Amino acid sequence: MYFGPPLAMGMFLGLFVREQVGIFGVCWLLIQCYSQAARGQFIGKVLQGTVLCGVEFTVSLFIASLAFGQGGDVFNGAANAILLA
Repeated sequence: MYFGPPLAMGMFLGLFVREQVGIFGVCWLLIQCYSQAARGQFIGKVLQGTVLCGVEFTVSLFIASLAFGQGGDVFNGAANAILLA
């Protein structure tokens, strides 16, 4: 099975999957540490939220690359702002 060039697969894993794993992991850890009532009840909703967060981050970088072109100072500033947000 061919998934495309290694660069495209690396970008997909880095931008989409990493965001979801990171956000979900932190939310799950905070729920386990600080919320006795929410354990096991809201995990599905947290997972849905992490999918939306991962998509939003990836789309923001994509739109910035279309608007400003890659490699310029304006794009680098926009990418840094997206990363900080």
